[in-house]
Amino acid sequence: MTDPTLQHWLDKLQRAHPTEIDLGLERVASVWAHLANSLGVFAQQPFADAKLISVAGTNGKGSTVAALESLARGFGLRVGCYTSPHLLRFNERIRLDGEQIEDAPLVAALEQVDRARGDVSMTFFEHTTLAALLVFARQPLDLVVLEVGLGGRLDAVNIVDADVAVLTSIDLDHQSFLGNSREAIAVEKLAIARAGRPLVIGERDYPVGFVEAVAATAAEPLWLGSDFAVAEESSECWSYRDNQLSIDKIPRTSLLPQNLAIATAAYRQLELPFAAERVAALLAQASVAGRQQWVRYRDRELLLDVAHNPASCQQLAALLAASGRPAVAVASAFADKDFAGMVAPLQPWLEGWWLAPIADNPRAADAHKLAQLLYNDASIVTVCDSLPAALQSALEHSPPDRLVVVLGSFMVVAEILTEIAEGVA
Repeated sequence: MTDPTLQHWLDKLQRAHPTEIDLGLERVASVWAHLANSLGVFAQQPFADAKLISVAGTNGKGSTVAALESLARGFGLRVGCYTSPHLLRFNERIRLDGEQIEDAPLVAALEQVDRARGDVSMTFFEHTTLAALLVFARQPLDLVVLEVGLGGRLDAVNIVDADVAVLTSIDLDHQSFLGNSREAIAVEKLAIARAGRPLVIGERDYPVGFVEAVAATAAEPLWLGSDFAVAEESSECWSYRDNQLSIDKIPRTSLLPQNLAIATAAYRQLELPFAAERVAALLAQASVAGRQQWVRYRDRELLLDVAHNPASCQQLAALLAASGRPAVAVASAFADKDFAGMVAPLQPWLEGWWLAPIADNPRAADAHKLAQLLYNDASIVTVCDSLPAALQSALEHSPPDRLVVVLGSFMVVAEILTEIAEGVA
């Protein structure tokens, strides 16, 4: 259970800044410069003995981070990972050697950031990102992996220089902050690249001007499909290829081979321990909670997926199509999401929808407005007061052989996982 002292800090940080998202590096960089000076490290390169990989992209970031972590730990390295958002506990965001950070060192880091900021106002994400950097800077790590929260150019993670930058994918999401085209979003995300350093690119459907935008970074790009590739073997396994290496019979898991290949290519850009014969097993061990996660609950099978934009819902639809199983959905979304675009690829595979608002969040969409989009497609829709109620209704009023798919955001999956945990307890 989360320590009340940590919860006090998290509640305080949620109230501290007038907006949840306030993109820009000037404020957070000034505070980090003060903290780095107190630590005796360079602000842009604070991990003297550790390599740093930054991971940006619309989809696939969490899977890529998990695969990098699995590879590095499998080769005996000490690894620090920073991801967001979390599902059940904030501590999930900061991992040391695969373990969530304990409350005490996290609270200490949050307090130190608060003292250093003086009268500088920072968002929740900015404050907690600096706390993560503090934690990692004090640890004897070999590798640090940072997931970019939003975009890249103005995201707090971009105050440090990565040895390797990763761009997993480019799609429309967070348009009010990043731009209304894939071209604009690509430029924002490419800003994590550094001149003369590797930039691993997983996107294969390039927006207009993308090759030129990559060249403008002066980074050294490695392209999925040419410099490294995924080779399909069968429904059970796949292969990794690059210019120097072939790894066969990698087992398929809930994580996309493309993201695992991106992680492998990125890891290979660093002078770190590596043994090709162990890669397949290590990649098979990588997993991410809430991404195509299968659970049993009340004698029913549930598939939980944090898919929250059209591209990730297309991936979920592909899984449902491959399974061939009849299914129903429990879903919600934030008001700024393209819910119509999300549900479009899923409609052929879902017999009915149970919708409810995301709890205690001002960004939550009105479930009745979401339902209207589905009514227009002649879908069978039930609107409930809460996501737990939606789950119970779906279990009670759908045939017992139907798979129940939970989707729409991290917050949706978190609410359902909490309900499942309480129901089992």
